[in-house]
Amino acid sequence: MRRRPIRAIWTGASFLPTNYDMSYCQRIFRPGTEYIIDPEQQRDMNSHRHYFAQLAEAWRNLPEGLDEKYPDEEIFRKKLLIEAGYFNESEVVCDTKRDAATIAAFMADLDVSATIAVHGNVIRKYTARSQKVSQMGRKEFQQSKWAVLELASSLIKVTPRQLEKAAGKSA
Repeated sequence: MRRRPIRAIWTGASFLPTNYDMSYCQRIFRPGTEYIIDPEQQRDMNSHRHYFAQLAEAWRNLPEGLDEKYPDEEIFRKKLLIEAGYFNESEVVCDTKRDAATIAAFMADLDVSATIAVHGNVIRKYTARSQKVSQMGRKEFQQSKWAVLELASSLIKVTPRQLEKAAGKSA
């Protein structure tokens, strides 16, 4: 089971999980066991919202011809995450190249935000990593955010700074 971050309150002598996380902690942690706490600053939600505003601005200004590849803002964000290297990868080995091509076409229709690559009889499916607060820490979110915004900016032939300004005006 993958552990998730918990919220706790420092009492001055110990950390006390919030009511929301208490039952999770009781299931996962053992009394008397020492655990390392790695405090991570929470994500700046203003930065989070501005990221999505910049993506929306970039998507609205995509050059003609890219609307099929990026039919909506969510697919745009997910495909750029994959291009920036923030993806999960799965692999399917088929009996033949023909089987791989057939199955890959089916897989692409099922998940239009995924990137499907066929190499001989092997299919690789790339799906975007989640940027949910619970799935991606502050530092990694910032790195993925800048990587995605650089790609988005290049698609509409502006600098990331120009995109930021344009999104600020439309927000």
